[in-house]
Amino acid sequence: LPPSLRNGYSSDFSFSGLGDKTHSTEFSCGKSDISGDSITEGDRRALGAELPASSTYSGALSYHYPQQPTRRSLPNMAHSMLVHEPAKIYPYHLLLITNYRLPSDVDRCNLERHLSDVEFEAILQCTRPEFYRMPQWKRNDMKRRARLF
Repeated sequence: LPPSLRNGYSSDFSFSGLGDKTHSTEFSCGKSDISGDSITEGDRRALGAELPASSTYSGALSYHYPQQPTRRSLPNMAHSMLVHEPAKIYPYHLLLITNYRLPSDVDRCNLERHLSDVEFEAILQCTRPEFYRMPQWKRNDMKRRARLF
């Protein structure tokens, strides 16, 4: 038996998966599927020529550190919106998540902002300051139960 069949492998297979064929995916491989006759003299000169040094690269890469310390997180946009612009008040039945046609100026992420103070306290059973002092997960849970999230 040929040596490749004695080991249980066919002759098309080798451990690297490439065999002794001329095609290779390794760049360091010296084999090529281009024959010497198919390359023109101009191509040989182009392949043999060295690449010129880049005129834009001037040495080792350097990193310039900023003069001022950078912020590690983005500002809390929800909090800044609550402070700076008052929300337009809408009745509760228009703000329910089952209403797919919400008014255009409604903030979908903060539907509770658009409730009147009386409706807010009746639906969420706490005042606005108490509500906004709660952790985010608890506020979201309360809004889910009130169908505002």
